[in-house]
Amino acid sequence: MTNLKKILFATTIILLVSSCNTETKKQEKEENKTEQKVAKNDDFDGNYVNNSYNQRKEGYDWVAVIVSKDSDNQLKIAVRSRADKKKPTCTFDAIAQKSDENTYTSVLQDKKVMFRFSENGITIETEKKEDSSILNFYCSGGASIADTYTKINEPLDETQIDKTKF
Repeated sequence: MTNLKKILFATTIILLVSSCNTETKKQEKEENKTEQKVAKNDDFDGNYVNNSYNQRKEGYDWVAVIVSKDSDNQLKIAVRSRADKKKPTCTFDAIAQKSDENTYTSVLQDKKVMFRFSENGITIETEKKEDSSILNFYCSGGASIADTYTKINEPLDETQIDKTKF
């Protein structure tokens, strides 16, 4: 009977250890999948859109990020949303300073906002996750400018975008 207990105990320990290793490997794979490729140059000028942009003809609300060079180490960031059917849901403007090769930052309400460029997009987020609510201020209806946007190689739909300039 004691041998049976020892065998059950050893089997339980082995199963627990192997399940922890499997979970760690799954998490590592997920992290690698979500990592975006780093941008290959510093030509970040252009238009970036959220996933809803492709469904704009069906009436979906969408948000765009317009990036233009301000100086060698600064970018102008403008976030605009659809404005043809109702009031625009998101409006935001900032000058972002270069932090590293693919990251620019701006300070809003004493919180650091990161603009991280990848090979085909931009992610807007706060430096600290707990500060992310400040990015809701620039949108209505509970939306946020915090998101990952994909670069497009065409002009934005001028019939729909908010043309407000700051």
